[in-house]
Amino acid sequence: MKLFGRKLSTLSLAAAAAVAGGSGIGYSTVTDDLDRQAKLDRIMSSAVLYDDPAKADELEGRIVIATGTATPSVELKDPVFNLSAPALSLARDTQIYQWNATGTKIKTYEKVWSEEPIDSTFFDGMHANTGRMSYPDVELAAETVELVANGRRLAALDPAFREFIGGAVKMMLTTEQYRQMPSDVRLRFDLVNGSLVEKAAAAGNPQIGDNRTRFFTVPPYEVTVVGMLLKGRIMAADTSSEPIGILRQGRLTSEEIEAAVSDDITSDYAGSMLAAMVLSIAGIGMFRSDFRNAPRVTRPLKLGR
Repeated sequence: MKLFGRKLSTLSLAAAAAVAGGSGIGYSTVTDDLDRQAKLDRIMSSAVLYDDPAKADELEGRIVIATGTATPSVELKDPVFNLSAPALSLARDTQIYQWNATGTKIKTYEKVWSEEPIDSTFFDGMHANTGRMSYPDVELAAETVELVANGRRLAALDPAFREFIGGAVKMMLTTEQYRQMPSDVRLRFDLVNGSLVEKAAAAGNPQIGDNRTRFFTVPPYEVTVVGMLLKGRIMAADTSSEPIGILRQGRLTSEEIEAAVSDDITSDYAGSMLAAMVLSIAGIGMFRSDFRNAPRVTRPLKLGR
């Protein structure tokens, strides 16, 4: 490729592609940011306060903003351990005591609580792993989550809101919960710091292959939700299936929730624009380098007739 009297290499083609890609990302990012901000404005300008279940009929089919406690309709239960919890999710986490090795030519061994059994095929004979995960990890989630305010049910939440619900904390098992567990569990495990620990490990002498099991829950907590009220449920999409759902932790006004979502949009915009700038600058740099090092194009001397 020739340009301004110089013969450029394929590096300039790559540079042009980088600049074009950066420009495309920049344009797409600006357009997407404006569209998302405009959509947010439309949603929040249409949202009306829903704080009383007596208003459900008059607000049917409207975009509403409601605050309450996200609460499971029924308690979650791990039947293996006869353990119940009034939680949005209940997770069982089991670990196994294993040898672990670091290094390649010279291995250093240590005993660790591992989330998975560690393959010791290539460990030396003194560091063979045994045992198995007796109680595999399990995570249960509430099938129906309801929004409750002042002791009154406002509505059920669309299952699509589950992706926004989080904040797991360790469940500290009580002595009473331990006593209600099956006898085979109590014969094998002791209750230590709110977790179930193999008796040898609980006594301070853990053995390779020992298990310990912990539980984590997402307890009910206060949220502010924006969505369409339809037949006793707050939906994350409107009747045309356009996504409109917003869920944030805490008691927020419409102005606060709009500002929070707008900040997220701006943050996404900044990251994409930075990537676009880096790509474009890299392309310009490659072109300048290629242009400086490109040989000049010389024309053959034409002699007279």
